[in-house]
Amino acid sequence: MHFDVKIGHYYTNIGSISKFLKGVLWTNLTFSWFADTHALWATVKLQKYYKMGGD
Repeated sequence: MHFDVKIGHYYTNIGSISKFLKGVLWTNLTFSWFADTHALWATVKLQKYYKMGGD
C-alpha cells in the first residue's frame, strides 16, 4: 500500500492558517497530535465538508 502524506505545522499567522486549511481540505483523514485549536478546526469546523459514511 502507498499513501500520500503531508506534514503540517500550525502557526498563528494568516498565511499559515490558509495553508493549513488547504491541507485539511486535501485530505481524507487528519490526525492531530494534541487537542488544541488546530485540532478543533480539523475535526469540528470542517466536518461539514466531508462526506460521512455509514448506513
